Amino acid sequence: MKNRKKRDSLIPVFMFIAAFVLFWSFGPSFRLSAYAMREDGIRISMGQERDEFIIEKGKTHIRMPLDAQLGDLKHVIDMLNGTEGTDGLGLDTISAKWNISTAGSEYASIELSEQGGYIVIDNKAKPDIHVGIYQIKDRNTIKLLNFGTMVLEPQTDDDIRFTFTDKDGQKISMLGASRSGHVAESSRTDILCRTWKLIKYDGRGTKDTSMDDAFFFSKAGTYLVTYPDRDPALAKWRWQDADEKVLQYSWDDWDSYGIANIRVLDNQNLQIEDAHGRSSGVAANVLDLIPHNEE
Repeated sequence: MKNRKKRDSLIPVFMFIAAFVLFWSFGPSFRLSAYAMREDGIRISMGQERDEFIIEKGKTHIRMPLDAQLGDLKHVIDMLNGTEGTDGLGLDTISAKWNISTAGSEYASIELSEQGGYIVIDNKAKPDIHVGIYQIKDRNTIKLLNFGTMVLEPQTDDDIRFTFTDKDGQKISMLGASRSGHVAESSRTDILCRTWKLIKYDGRGTKDTSMDDAFFFSKAGTYLVTYPDRDPALAKWRWQDADEKVLQYSWDDWDSYGIANIRVLDNQNLQIEDAHGRSSGVAANVLDLIPHNEE
C-alpha cells in the first residue's frame, strides 16, 4: 500500500463565544465549553489554529472562518441536516472529485473530501499533487488554504463552473468541471472512505517516525498517502471481490496493481494485509490504522 520512493491566537475569546451564540439560535445546545453539541447531533468546536469553526456531523467536517455570516452558518447546518435548498453548496459538491473540462486549464482535477481536505492535480505529464485543507467561506465560495479560492456558479447535478483565484491573487477565467465516476455505494465503502492514520506497521508503532503516514480513500477511487518527510503519493483503488474484503490499488493507472486483504474494517479500526503484486515475491505486510485525528 505504500509507495516509498502554532501560531499564538490573536482572536479574543469573546469572539468565539459570540459566534457560538449564532449557532445556538438554530437549535438548543447543552453547554458552553471547548465545543458545543447540539440536539441534532451537530458538534461545533474551535479549529486548531483558533481562527475557524469546525462543524461536524458523522464523518463530515466543515471548516468555516470565525467571521462567517449568519446566513452562511445556517446554510451549513441545514446542509449537514439534509434540509438545504438548491441555492449554494451541497454535500454532493464538497465531497466529490471534479475533472476540469476547460481546454488548456492549468489543473486537471480538484477533489474535496468530507473531512475537509483537498487534492488538486496539475495538468502535466508528471503532475504535481497539491494537498491541504479547505474552508467554506460562504454558500458559493470554497477557500483552499495556502492554494486558492473557488467561487461557484449555479450548477447541474454532475457539472460545475467556477472562477479560481490563486493564493497570489491571480484570477483564472471561468473553469468547467464534471463529476468523476465513483465506487459503487455500500456500507463498507462508506466506512473505508475517509482519512486513516497509520499507527502500526508489522506490529511496530509508527508515531513520530518516518512512517507516521496518513492514508486517504475516496468514493471517486482516489487513494492518497501523505508522509512526514516527502511529497504525497497518489494512486487509485477498487474492490476486487463482491464481499469487499479485498481491494486492488495501482500507482500507474492499472497497468499493474497490488492486492490488499482487509482483515478489520469498522468505524474505529482498519487493518490491512498488503499482499503487494500477485507475483511480486515480496512478503505481505500488516498495517494497523485508526481514523485521522482520533489518536
